[in-house]
Amino acid sequence: MSDNTNQTRLAAILAADVVDYTRLVEEDTAATVEAWKTVRDNVLDPGVKRNSGRVIKLTGDGFIAEFPTVQSAVECAIELQLEIETNPLKFRMAVSVGDILDDGRDIHGEGVNIAARLEAIANPGGICVSGEVFNMVQNRVNESFVDLGAHKVKHVSSPVRVYAIQRFMQDQKDFADPQESTLESTTDVHVATRVVKRPGVMVAILVLLFSGTWFLYDRIDRLDQSSSGQGSHDDEAGLNDSTAGLSEESNALTRPPEPAETENDQTLIVKENSAIPTKQNSVTLSNEQYIIGQAFRDCDVCPLMIVVPGGTFTMGSTKGDVDEIPLHEVNISHDFAVSKFEVSFSEWDACVANGGCRAHHPNDMKWGRGNRPAIHISWSDAKAYVDWLSDRTDKKYRLLTEAEWEYAARSGTSSFYPWGPTLDAGKANYGYFRNKTLPVGSYDANKFGLYDMIGNVWEWVEDCYKKNAYASHRKYPEAVKGSEDCRHVLRGGSWDVDVSDGADLMRASIRNKASREGRYANFGARVAREID
Repeated sequence: MSDNTNQTRLAAILAADVVDYTRLVEEDTAATVEAWKTVRDNVLDPGVKRNSGRVIKLTGDGFIAEFPTVQSAVECAIELQLEIETNPLKFRMAVSVGDILDDGRDIHGEGVNIAARLEAIANPGGICVSGEVFNMVQNRVNESFVDLGAHKVKHVSSPVRVYAIQRFMQDQKDFADPQESTLESTTDVHVATRVVKRPGVMVAILVLLFSGTWFLYDRIDRLDQSSSGQGSHDDEAGLNDSTAGLSEESNALTRPPEPAETENDQTLIVKENSAIPTKQNSVTLSNEQYIIGQAFRDCDVCPLMIVVPGGTFTMGSTKGDVDEIPLHEVNISHDFAVSKFEVSFSEWDACVANGGCRAHHPNDMKWGRGNRPAIHISWSDAKAYVDWLSDRTDKKYRLLTEAEWEYAARSGTSSFYPWGPTLDAGKANYGYFRNKTLPVGSYDANKFGLYDMIGNVWEWVEDCYKKNAYASHRKYPEAVKGSEDCRHVLRGGSWDVDVSDGADLMRASIRNKASREGRYANFGARVAREID
């Protein structure tokens, strides 16, 4: 528990509970307990840690977690519900914010109480938030909210406004059992709830008619004992912490000197790397010559591109999660171009100004635009950007495949990081050291001349995420395909990956994933261009 015993602080609280746990235990105790343990170990615990939270306590069939920011708590809840949507266990979740008192073993306060009460009325697989939380995140997360009205909360003097995240209410007609709820609505029971729309997000008005008695949710299928609670959802399991085998290779983390920045971040900061690509030649196509390792630009607002030579490398890692094994050799027979930097706000805003990029004007968190990497970019947004580049230049721009990305990031190295075997806060933006993005090119390039392949923002790639892809996909370096609503892979880590406890989520082989429409402050893009 915290060293700040008996101190009061402001915190965001996430409360979660397994739906109908008592009935499931009665039907099959062993399978239910094993399923709870599996989802806790593989999804909940690493997911909370990945979002800079900490699990304060387990509640038998649920947990209470504390987060330093409201946004991180809400984003964590969204990620967790997406991770466990195919799990036989369903969860209700809620997020509130308030002052808490930490006694060294537990936390207390109105924020904890409200989160626990709101969780009880969330629909199975759903997320409720308090009005205060909604006010803080409505312009920071790419979600629509349903206004459930004001509710009287037990042991709280004033009614609490409650909102539900709309995407988790679709096709749901079930709400909390009234015997489980400690909330009393102060609104009429026959009332249409209001969908609160995020700016730029078109959503239909969702009408939910309440009867005097809330409906019980449909019966969850019996757990399959033969799967030990895992089943076919392993392909969509969470990104686990990756600390095994790293203790002797992890160095102590200290806050490094701040990279220089200009007053308005408009001047590109570039530290040239003296390393020379191993393949020195040129490629001539249609009377255009592309020099391996040198930059070119196809138009005045297009990104700088570096020609990367084809080659063979070993993809994956034995030190991380099971989704990074087995190690396998990948031959990239083609030369291809990769953007020298992550897509910047300047480049993105030029796309929007010229009618592209879905007219999406991403929030810059007041950190500045210019040469900072564009953030709050979804996979679908990134695809729209490469389509715009292709139309403007009559060249074939696209996202990198996952294999191409790792090959480009490693740039001929086989260590955990392009620069060596250990984390180095002087070589990448990660770990909350700066607590925001930095202008692209603030650190040394790798041996291919590519900047910020590690840290700053997670970068979308073409592939659909499958946990066992390395064992089952036979067509690398081609992208892994999936359904239209598959989650897509992100690579490279970001500014907000917390490594203070030794967790290693920054190495070149790490794999993350998210919904194709996910827009977050740590999501950005890098592009590729075919040259053959």
